[in-house]
Amino acid sequence: METVKDIRESGLIEYYVLDILSQEERSQVEKYLIQFPELQKDYLEIQAAMQSYAQSQNIIPRKGLSNDITNYINENSANKINKGGGGKSGSSSNLFKFLTGILGLVSVGALWFAFQKDNQIKEIQNEYAVYQSDCDSTVNAQNEKLSVLEFLNNPDNNSLEITPTDNYSNTKLILHSNPNTRRNFLQVNELPTINRDQAFQLWSLKDGQNPIPMNVFTLEGEIFIPLDFEEGTKTYAITIEQAGGSQVPTLTRLIGTVNV
Repeated sequence: METVKDIRESGLIEYYVLDILSQEERSQVEKYLIQFPELQKDYLEIQAAMQSYAQSQNIIPRKGLSNDITNYINENSANKINKGGGGKSGSSSNLFKFLTGILGLVSVGALWFAFQKDNQIKEIQNEYAVYQSDCDSTVNAQNEKLSVLEFLNNPDNNSLEITPTDNYSNTKLILHSNPNTRRNFLQVNELPTINRDQAFQLWSLKDGQNPIPMNVFTLEGEIFIPLDFEEGTKTYAITIEQAGGSQVPTLTRLIGTVNV
């Protein structure tokens, strides 16, 4: 049995924030976060620390940039001096040509450096925009996960195990339902394999009424899937339907039911 200390020392929470775990490991960490609420504080602190570190970093300009400019000026200065040879070393004409050449090279070097600097700034701005977009997406995804964790820790929740049918006896699902907040989450531990042109569909069953079609979903690595809440539902059922859902449940592909 893993303890909170074992989990903290394993580094799994840090790897979870960095999104470098396998799907199985991510699932295990999310179960730990539910099982040990004190780890949720660790999760938030680690996430905040890593975001703060990332935002404090700047893109470093290419090494040797200033040396390249200096070498360029020195080489061209030497060429100017060599071409100007032949007269007296103290000639004011040669000196004027030499100084003019140096001044021209320095001006060209300054303009080139300014151009490169402007390009670097634009590159930094573009990379920052991409980084900011990625950060926003990550933060939104993490906030959604925290919202799920907060929901699951609500004492008013009803956690109900879905009873599988004989044809799908390996199905392992738990419905987390809260009539006060009118929210449902489906915890997926095991679902049947379906074809690409199929999907799962939730149904609401009420006394004296036809089954009400609800969410159509597929499994894409999520452990907790948000589902609609239907007031007055006696039983929720899940079937396998064609992609896009159906208005009438296919009873031969009924996966399981749960009374609420």
